[in-house]
Amino acid sequence: MAFPPGNVRELKDVVLFAAFHTPNDAISASDLSFSQSGPETDGGFKLQDPAMEKAKIIAALEQAEGNKTMAAKLLKIDRSTLYIKMRQYGLK
Repeated sequence: MAFPPGNVRELKDVVLFAAFHTPNDAISASDLSFSQSGPETDGGFKLQDPAMEKAKIIAALEQAEGNKTMAAKLLKIDRSTLYIKMRQYGLK
């Protein structure tokens, strides 16, 4: 049975999110959250408010321990966009 490519990307994102947010060394079933509805609307790390962008970028970089690829995934933006925003806000 073949799955659409989006399903693999969604699974990868769920596992990455769980890896960053689990307090343990291993991910358990309770750390995984699959949604059958639409995308999350709580804002999370997603950049929506220009006044909060810098703070969210800093928080995502801290959460990802400086890994820009993971920070970009948390922010739900492309890595190149993260670099542009970091330059814009004078972040290294």
